[in-house]
Amino acid sequence: GYVMAILLSMTTIIYGMNVARSIIQEKTSRIFEVMLSIAKPGDMLAGKLIGVGAVGLTQILIWVVTGGALIASPLAATLLSGDYAVHFSWIEGLLFPVYFVLGYLLYSSLFAGLAATCETEQELQMYTPLAAVPVWLSFSMILLVINDSNSVWSVLASFFPPCTPIIMFLRMGSQIPPTWQLVVSILLMVVTIWGVLWLSAKLYRVGILMYGKRATLPELVRWLRYS
Repeated sequence: GYVMAILLSMTTIIYGMNVARSIIQEKTSRIFEVMLSIAKPGDMLAGKLIGVGAVGLTQILIWVVTGGALIASPLAATLLSGDYAVHFSWIEGLLFPVYFVLGYLLYSSLFAGLAATCETEQELQMYTPLAAVPVWLSFSMILLVINDSNSVWSVLASFFPPCTPIIMFLRMGSQIPPTWQLVVSILLMVVTIWGVLWLSAKLYRVGILMYGKRATLPELVRWLRYS
């Protein structure tokens, strides 16, 4: 549960930040002005999210295949026994790519919209805590979740979309949650992603062509109305 939660949190944030950095690099090089002559802003954003997400899934697949090959080796079989045995259920294997994709889309769509309002990567660093806070919150609840994975706070935290992937796998490490909780958590993430994508697409549509100064909150509100 720890390993999968850490893997989920690190990869979703890293690839989300990669999307944001690529947007800023293309914005500062003014390559967007050429790309927008043949593509719509929404299509460009969707293509960027899908492309980076596919790279992330491919890299994780390589890690999984490599790890599986190492665990299947005779040396690992002798080491991973007794107290060091590795237990991995098919439900965890099935849900891992689901929560990875949902977590990646949530964070990357958020960072994509925010990156369109920035001029440099230094300005983007101000928004980094937005991704770090849910991770800190999730891992601060480790003892609570492990001791009682079906407590009220554990269930509520697993329904909070930014924390859902991490908390759910921490809960799975001790006991598989009921099916309805898994379904509800996924549905809540899908709805949240749709809302974040809608807002980010509006910011992206206007922000990628804005240069010269950092956008303020009132200006962001005007962008949303304008787009």
